[in-house]
Amino acid sequence: MYTQRRYSFKNVLIWTKREIIFFTVYATLVTAIYDLLDVKWLQVPLSPVALIGTAVAFMVGFQNNSAYDRIWEARAIWGGIVNSSRSLIFTLKDSFYIHRAEDVQDESDYSPSPNASIFFNSSSMISSTDLRSASLSLASSLAWRFR
Repeated sequence: MYTQRRYSFKNVLIWTKREIIFFTVYATLVTAIYDLLDVKWLQVPLSPVALIGTAVAFMVGFQNNSAYDRIWEARAIWGGIVNSSRSLIFTLKDSFYIHRAEDVQDESDYSPSPNASIFFNSSSMISSTDLRSASLSLASSLAWRFR
């Protein structure tokens, strides 16, 4: 897969040399048959080509615009999901920390025991009700965004 932002003209020619050679030979062959052998049934009137070209240009323009709108909407939804998940994480982190000044220890006084398996006490643990309400608020905000 090619992932550069811009490609040089030389690279494009290298990648498409088979197609360029094929269509050059084909166009030369059709032109030679039309001019040299005087085969006039090969001529194409200009008005249908112009009409189809205009219709294709409008169609491609509208499809490009709708594709851009879909990408923009997906980016906005993804941004909402990221913001909601960050809010959930901040809520959960705040629920685990003790905000009372008398329980906060100085880092120099802190020496954890080697047998300690958790670093918070029972008063700083998040309750199941808090977790349930945080997850429900995230789920409801995501459901609202996907309506």
